[in-house]
Amino acid sequence: MAGRRNYLSHAWLAAVIWLVAAAGGCGLNDAGDNGGIEEHGGEAGFREFLDVLQAAVGDGDVDFLVERALTVEVVCGEDDVPPQTGGPECVEVGERFAGLPISRWRSEGGIRRIHDVRDDLAAIVARSVPAARDDFGGGGLTVYASNVSTDRFDAILTAITTGVAGSPEGSLRRVALGTRWIFDGSRWRLAGLLFAYGLAEDLLRPTDVGLMYYPHWDRFDPEQP
Repeated sequence: MAGRRNYLSHAWLAAVIWLVAAAGGCGLNDAGDNGGIEEHGGEAGFREFLDVLQAAVGDGDVDFLVERALTVEVVCGEDDVPPQTGGPECVEVGERFAGLPISRWRSEGGIRRIHDVRDDLAAIVARSVPAARDDFGGGGLTVYASNVSTDRFDAILTAITTGVAGSPEGSLRRVALGTRWIFDGSRWRLAGLLFAYGLAEDLLRPTDVGLMYYPHWDRFDPEQP
């Protein structure tokens, strides 16, 4: 995956995820079993999975996401140091790491170390403020919307946080997290992330700019007991 340059952020993310899926991932983060729960592919299967995802993120289970990550193996070349926009986040030539394609809303994308991705997700959970509320609901991490079609399976998460991504400590900020999923034949795998630390409302309403990326946006309605 090294040496690729100048990707347009969100189109880049989609292209990289397609390549990862076609290659079946690089095997560096083999997901475990499903805890005895059978999962199904396709649109109906993904809608069933959304309830499982909601239960996990509602409990703040970051490892649920990380363990399902469809990582790629990065080998850093000379052109990757220092890191370039759209490239892997390399520090030294020759280093190897398991990475996940990520993008930042209205900004650049890259391939980020999976342990750094975990830290990013853990920070959102740790700094979420469940008791806070705004027009989009409570502050705990939750599945808010989906984008489902024959070839797109996305879940949009959101939370109200404080002190995340440079925001002042004590200042509340609504963030959104786009998660892209691929069915590997037995379970749903996380293929990429889109972080929206600012302008989260673009992804939490069917806005013109949001619909360019999530054309099948639909408000998530969790299964009622």
